[in-house]
Amino acid sequence: ISDEDMVEDLDAVMAALSRSRKRPGRLRFAFVALSLGAVALLALFWLPQAATSYAARIVPNAVRADVGQALFAEIERLTGKACDAPGGMRALRKLERRLYPGSGPRLSVAPSAMREATALPGGRIILGRDMVEDHETPEVAAAYILSEQRRGAGEDGLHRLLEDAGILTTLRLLSTGKVSPDAIAAHAARLVAAESHPADPALVLPDLASARVDPTPFAYAQDITGETTQHIIDAAATMETTPVLQDNDWLALQRICEDRG
Repeated sequence: ISDEDMVEDLDAVMAALSRSRKRPGRLRFAFVALSLGAVALLALFWLPQAATSYAARIVPNAVRADVGQALFAEIERLTGKACDAPGGMRALRKLERRLYPGSGPRLSVAPSAMREATALPGGRIILGRDMVEDHETPEVAAAYILSEQRRGAGEDGLHRLLEDAGILTTLRLLSTGKVSPDAIAAHAARLVAAESHPADPALVLPDLASARVDPTPFAYAQDITGETTQHIIDAAATMETTPVLQDNDWLALQRICEDRG
């Protein structure tokens, strides 16, 4: 077969036959590539979240308290030492016992602007000083404390720190029981600078009812006209409530930062 056209046609046929043959190696390579890609995506998106949730769930209370104390100390470095006028501190302890008769979070008042209430790991809630200085009654502060406590039950303060700091901090906590000072400092700065976090009336209302706290002042603090919080005002009429603090204790609490200007 020496005809050039015939040779070209035969070559074309052979090439077509060659392309139609199965190539197990190519299929195997594609399968391996897809598997490796799936593993990479799993490691990228699922592993950090899973590790963070696992760490926040299993860390011992003692370690959680240490992390919370370190975070609190860093916040104090940024905002100044927590307000501690003696009369105000006594009133603050009464507020703790009133809202949590058995045991509950430790309350502190920041000497400078922070959002209404911020829960830290280990059982501490920091109030912005405006929570005690800018309202006529303690029921508003009580509502924000209870709201932050409920939010913390679903979004633990340690979980937020680990999400903020990243997977390496999570792995270090799991392996050593410690969080690096840099991670603590960065998270403290974000908490201090965080925007206002209004309490959700629908979520906090059952807690106010359970604690026998009148929700009416909170409703008007959310909306001074009461139009958008009328359901809270209406609910107050059916609730059995008692004062959060006596007037003299509330006045003392409002002066807890009096030596800070």
